[in-house]
Amino acid sequence: SVIAAQMAVEDYGGKVKGDWPDGSGSWDRLGAPVTDVEQVLAANEASGRPTAVDEVLADIDGERAAGRVVVLGGDFNEPSAQDWTAEAADLFDHNGVVIQWQTTQKLLDAGLVDTYREIHPDPVANPGFTWPSDNEGFATTKLTWAPEADGRDRIDYIFALPDDRLTIDSSTVVGPRSSIVRNERVVDDSADEILTPQAPWPTDHKAVLTRFSITGP
Repeated sequence: SVIAAQMAVEDYGGKVKGDWPDGSGSWDRLGAPVTDVEQVLAANEASGRPTAVDEVLADIDGERAAGRVVVLGGDFNEPSAQDWTAEAADLFDHNGVVIQWQTTQKLLDAGLVDTYREIHPDPVANPGFTWPSDNEGFATTKLTWAPEADGRDRIDYIFALPDDRLTIDSSTVVGPRSSIVRNERVVDDSADEILTPQAPWPTDHKAVLTRFSITGP
């Protein structure tokens, strides 16, 4: 599954690969959260995402060498290494676990900046959740794979490569103010600013809006 490793920490299966407890090949409860960080990271590695980002970084190296401004955005289906910190370990069903999720860590190690975390550095005050977003057009059971857990996380990003020509002016979440927590619609009570369009929201993710200033050639 796309985020099976995260779900395992929250006591859910999700078709994870490798030597896992009974139930991990389904979407059911496991019976206990998986808190072995090496086991969680191994399952995440098996998803293919950390390997896939190596190809992205190779392309970024080419863009950097050509003197171009680099901005990378998308739904990564993986939490951030900057969010599962010691300060957040007992929140949001992290179950005491601190994890340097590989994909975002590789991007950070390569020198890219997570624009949302650059503007909002505190993952407790500004968690910036993008999933599972509320969507009034669907039942809550259609919006989350872990209905008895608090699976809120930030898995949608806009990264940028630092450049003298590029300034990060602001970054905010866009979408409904509520998320799905334990199968209920819960209105966000963090310090996050959430821009909510008037039109019906089309997805189970919130979006990220980062504003840049670009100067020079």
